Formats: sequence, C-alpha cells, structure tokens
Amino acid sequence: MPPTVHDDIYAKAARDLADFTEPDLSDFTDDDIDTAMARAFTAAGARPSWLEWLRTAIQEASHGDVILEDADSDEFPAAVKGLDVSYQRLRGESGSGSGSVERTQLLTIGQFERPFRFVRGVREIRNSSSSLHDAVRESLRDIIDEALRRRTPTEPETPGN
Repeated sequence: MPPTVHDDIYAKAARDLADFTEPDLSDFTDDDIDTAMARAFTAAGARPSWLEWLRTAIQEASHGDVILEDADSDEFPAAVKGLDVSYQRLRGESGSGSGSVERTQLLTIGQFERPFRFVRGVREIRNSSSSLHDAVRESLRDIIDEALRRRTPTEPETPGN
C-alpha cells in the first residue's frame, strides 16, 4: 500500500524529533494533521502501536542516538497538562562527532493545534537551581577558607594547655 499523507506527517515528525527539533508540519494542511493525529489517538490516549512505530522511526532517523520514552506527568507543569495527552521524553545525543551533547527534552503529543510540543524551561529551571546551589556552596567554602587563612591565634599555644 502506498504511503498516505498521514504517514508523511508521522515520518516528518520522527525526523524532526530525531534532531531534537519541534516538528514543523507547516507543509501539511490542518485537516490532514488533525486526521493523522485522530488516527494515532483513541479516547484513552495515544495508540500503543503508533507510539512504538514513532519510537522506532526516531531511533532509525537518529542512527540509534535518540530515544523517545514515556515520561511521568508529574514532571510537566500544570499549564501543559490535559486529557488524552501523551507525556514523553526525548533522550540522547544531538550534534555530531566531538561536538555531540547529551540532551533530554520533555514533550507532549496530542490532538491539538501543534500536536508535538516541547516543554520549555523545565530542564533549564532545574539546571539553574542546581547551578545556584553549587555557586552558593562554593562561595561559602571560599569564605570559610579565607577566614581560616586569616585566623591568627590570639595566644601562642603552649604545650600542656
């Protein structure tokens, strides 16, 4: 059976996701995208067979460097939660050669205007919070080291005291 426009939509999404890029489906009509996502979802959420196909297509497009996996909805901000939403995580390497970087990206997939949506800011907030914690700890360590360095005994120590 020849590929349908819906298959083309899924394939384009898989290629973009393999590159850690939010899928650009602007070459397709809204009706085609809506129909494609309606075929991929049921009232209970994403069809397991479709998600498995998408995972395989992403791995193939990335030459095994990127995987799509289920994510816990608790990791997502309330603003992106909804009914029939599939909570997913992209994980793997982006870039090539020595410039490749290990990345993680949360995304939602569903029957909405942009069916594949990256969740922005979640990872950055965690990283900046961790960085702030590390910076405060390092500053306190420097202050203590400086205080110890400057400390001079007020009385000479004598044996037996």
